[in-house]
Amino acid sequence: MTFKERIIKSKKQILIAVQFVAMAIIIAALIVANYFCFANANVITAYLCGSGLDDDSEEAQVARQEGNLLAAGVMEDGAVLLKNENSALPLKEKKVNVFGWAGTDKGFIPQGTGSGTGARNDYVTFLGGLEAAGIEYNQTLANDYAALNMRRVENESGNYTIEASTDEQYKLNYGVIEAGADFLTDARIQNAKSYSDNAVIVIGRLLGEGNDYSKKQYIKYGDNDESRKLQAISAMEEAMIEKVCANFGNVIVVINSTNPMEAGFLKNDKIDAAIYMGTPGTRGAIGLANLLSGEATFSGHLTDTWAYDLSTAPSYATSGREGVGRYSDTGKVNLAYSDYSEDIYIGYKWYETADADGFWDSEKAKSQWNITNGYKDVVQYPFGFGLSYTTFEWEIAEISLASGGTLKKDDYISIEIEVTNTGNYKGREVVQLYYNPPYTAGGIEKSASNLLAFGKTIEIASGESDTVYLEFAVEDMKCYDCYDKNGNGFMGYELEEGEYALSLRTDAHTLATIKDGSAEIKYTVPSGGFKYEKDSVTDTPVGNLFTNYTAASGATSTIQEPVAGKAHSIDGNDESTKITYLTRANFKDTFNYEKPENRTMGQLKDDTMYVTVTPATNADDVAPETNSTATQWKMEDMLGVEYDDPMWDEIVSQMSLSDQLTLIAKGGFGTVGVDSIGLAPTTASDGPSGFNNQVIGQNNLKAVNYPGATVIGQTWDFDIAYSVGLAIGGEGAALGTQGWYGPGANLHRSPLGGRNFEYYSEDARLSGIMVANEVMGAKEKGVTAYIKHIAVNDSDTGRNGAYKWLTEQNLRENYLLPFELAVKVGYSNGMMSSVDRIGSTRVSGSYALLTSVLRGEWGFNGTVITDYYQCSDSSSPLQYVHDVDECVRAGNSMLLHPDGSGSYFDDVTSNTAKKMIAKSAKDILFTYADSTFFAEIAGQDVSFKKTPEVFAWWKPVLISADVLVVLVCVAWGLLIFLLPKRKKAVAEGADENGVLSEEENAVAFSEYAQPGSSDSGVLFIPPTEEAGEEVRLDDGERIIDLIPEETEEKKKKHWLFGRNDSERASADNGEVLKGIGELTGQIAELTQTIKVAVDALTAAIHNKPTQKNTADKAKPAEKRGPTAKQQIDELKAQVEELRELIKNSNSDK
Repeated sequence: MTFKERIIKSKKQILIAVQFVAMAIIIAALIVANYFCFANANVITAYLCGSGLDDDSEEAQVARQEGNLLAAGVMEDGAVLLKNENSALPLKEKKVNVFGWAGTDKGFIPQGTGSGTGARNDYVTFLGGLEAAGIEYNQTLANDYAALNMRRVENESGNYTIEASTDEQYKLNYGVIEAGADFLTDARIQNAKSYSDNAVIVIGRLLGEGNDYSKKQYIKYGDNDESRKLQAISAMEEAMIEKVCANFGNVIVVINSTNPMEAGFLKNDKIDAAIYMGTPGTRGAIGLANLLSGEATFSGHLTDTWAYDLSTAPSYATSGREGVGRYSDTGKVNLAYSDYSEDIYIGYKWYETADADGFWDSEKAKSQWNITNGYKDVVQYPFGFGLSYTTFEWEIAEISLASGGTLKKDDYISIEIEVTNTGNYKGREVVQLYYNPPYTAGGIEKSASNLLAFGKTIEIASGESDTVYLEFAVEDMKCYDCYDKNGNGFMGYELEEGEYALSLRTDAHTLATIKDGSAEIKYTVPSGGFKYEKDSVTDTPVGNLFTNYTAASGATSTIQEPVAGKAHSIDGNDESTKITYLTRANFKDTFNYEKPENRTMGQLKDDTMYVTVTPATNADDVAPETNSTATQWKMEDMLGVEYDDPMWDEIVSQMSLSDQLTLIAKGGFGTVGVDSIGLAPTTASDGPSGFNNQVIGQNNLKAVNYPGATVIGQTWDFDIAYSVGLAIGGEGAALGTQGWYGPGANLHRSPLGGRNFEYYSEDARLSGIMVANEVMGAKEKGVTAYIKHIAVNDSDTGRNGAYKWLTEQNLRENYLLPFELAVKVGYSNGMMSSVDRIGSTRVSGSYALLTSVLRGEWGFNGTVITDYYQCSDSSSPLQYVHDVDECVRAGNSMLLHPDGSGSYFDDVTSNTAKKMIAKSAKDILFTYADSTFFAEIAGQDVSFKKTPEVFAWWKPVLISADVLVVLVCVAWGLLIFLLPKRKKAVAEGADENGVLSEEENAVAFSEYAQPGSSDSGVLFIPPTEEAGEEVRLDDGERIIDLIPEETEEKKKKHWLFGRNDSERASADNGEVLKGIGELTGQIAELTQTIKVAVDALTAAIHNKPTQKNTADKAKPAEKRGPTAKQQIDELKAQVEELRELIKNSNSDK
């Protein structure tokens, strides 16, 4: 073969190789795209085709209308009047000027962000609420504000960045927005003054899921202010308030915020009235306007303490955006940790106890916070505070045990309070009962103020009365001793001997005035006290489950986590880094003033997220039967069947193992149908304030968005909570959904918690009573409420896999009590586990929590679902959040993953695995039947409107595209082989022997000539030694005949000249092989890049960061690896270079 023929052949091979590589890339991309799409099919279907919920049906529209009326009513009962000097409210003139960008339609905050944002359709803004209540507002001023080029989010869809990890993201999403000082010109002020002497200033603060409040102030359109907290007013707001106060006679401030603020500015004498409205949802603005006009009367009371300086809370240093520490040696993720070093002293329990012990009068308080007037300088508005337009008188009408009596262990005490309206407006009053237990220095930690019971009157006309009934069990005053601090050899719940001082109060700090009597009631617990060794409802033994400890008395306890390979005491006392917890014996030296530092893991390094927990097995376990035909039960047969009835084991045994796995793993936003037992597919929806589909990034569901849980809590009316649950359940039945991811029962551990608006209060008892009633209401309509998020999910910064260190006393008395009351009072059958760790153990994998306490001590029967599941297999970098094998063994029944798979399990063959898988399937089936039966006995129609199957039109489109692409590739491949045969010897314009005429040769010469080389300005493909021999090329390319003699010198410089045939061939083949080798390497790198990209896309569609992404984003831009697009571009460039290398054979190239 001549050299010319070798060149032609090499070029053909490269062209063929390039084309087949291109086809391979196309086919690979197609496979990747199909895998991605079908792995996330349910999410994509919901996004592109909708959920299938019929929100336009007549039933849904009626439910929505009723719910909207209720939502407005919740705000009427839940908004808190903080200040009302000179009877500034209700408005005497129904005309107002609205100042502050938060009062505009773009700036008003209906809810916080994330899953709790609620449906956003058809919501009434602040200005819209005024219109609905017949209050006129200055349209010119409103239009001027609206014309400002400002918005809360950059994304036109209204979505926020969940887990805004960078300062820039945080600033864009949550930075303070207010008009500059030049906005309120003299002309605008004069215009407003001529309109009305009423000025309403709206101050807004926004936060939500994945984020916590910062201790510095981010300003969206300006420089951040590190001298102020985000929850303090900004310099721009301060200037606006001063200008408005100087020009208007009646100034009213409305705080539209997800969280409490540092509100010292309200002490300004020229501010006449102030209101905390919280987050109003879609109709709450109407309720607020009704309060302003006097159509309704304020009766809301705070569920949090409002301190002048948030840093006076002992949780402040270890909460908020800057308040988490990191374990620096856990790998690339560097998991967060939080020390709950304040122990039981949360919110008012801290402020009131510190006051009772004189801490606010100490030198430490003066030097640390410049406090000179004790409690008055610390707390602006106590827990439970709220004003009204009217006044009330209280009288003790009846009490079952008179003051001075001796308590018995199992007693119930009842008190009847007659409340009379002594003012001029109709209104409702809240009655609060607190207790102060005996405390011994160094003994069991106890707060000096603890909410024991509460009630609220009906609306009372002036001069009329109503009776509030309070009842409590003696054991409601018990405390939990996890260290045997009193040395009695017992670790558990107990009521110590001594005097218990009860008091009727208008808030946690203020004693009520009682007609013809005292607000204080004193009882005595006899010597030896009372030990509560068993749960009073389930009769299950109760003791330490989370604490490794041996007391001086000899009493011992060991953490009960049989599933985990190694677990640690949740207080961290068996770790190398000890935690100092706040103690009443020495507040001064145990108060934590410092933000957390990074730590090393110490002993915990044995238990990092990279350890794959080997699924535990028990040799005594017997595998349950599957695919059984012994019984033929259907789900309709299971209504009213008790959880422990063998019928449940029988119906589960009728299922195949595959069906059981799918039922567990594919549990996001509904459950799959199972034909063998007559289980139809079900649906479930977020979120705590009402149904929405925000999680898939398309929040277009028509549904009621109720005021946030904090506002519901501020009603102090469990009947309202029940009504909200009933309305949400009714709407769910009308929509055709059977599950609700809400409400939230976590605590406001700190005022900085990003999701506080989703939760009721800083107090566990108030939270528990409210959530129990809301859950019960939903269940009576056949809707299962999956209560968020058991447990310690009280902050969001670094939440995934975060270590939460706290004492077992704090865990039980505060963070678990709301969930306990939901089970025992509200008959809850659904829970959602948190993404945190309790101590070092994943919450979703904590047997002690989800089985021993929840199912054992409390008697819970039902389903625990994970928060959004983040681990597809044991090798996943997100294994530090979840592990399905661990989940089912611990009592976590179902995964919140719309496209989960049985392949997530590592063990489906052991007897233990099969037993726990069947147990989880039973939990899921029982929950559905229990909610349906509960609705039936409540007199509800249980014939659920079934959700129609959604036509996923994108699937046939994708399949059609697959077929088309494959056919094109097949045709392309055939052309590569068949076309050259047809053109084998004849080029265009050649004779039968393939020889070109002189004319055609000249055309070919001109087409292949390249500028810039020879004397004539062209380069040539070199001829062989035989001058005049034609070179024919395929693919329609022209043939170059002869190279002019004058280019001979140029030829010698070419990379192939000056060599003999074998050298040329060797060089030719070497360059070709080198090029193909480089190309192969590039393709391998591209394949890896595509894999990383798919992981990133999969995480992105669920709003979850991948380990790769998180690590990569932390690198400087110049050190990051090339993107997929950059690698593809580079690959294309190298392919083109290979083509040019063959085409332009010249050494000057």
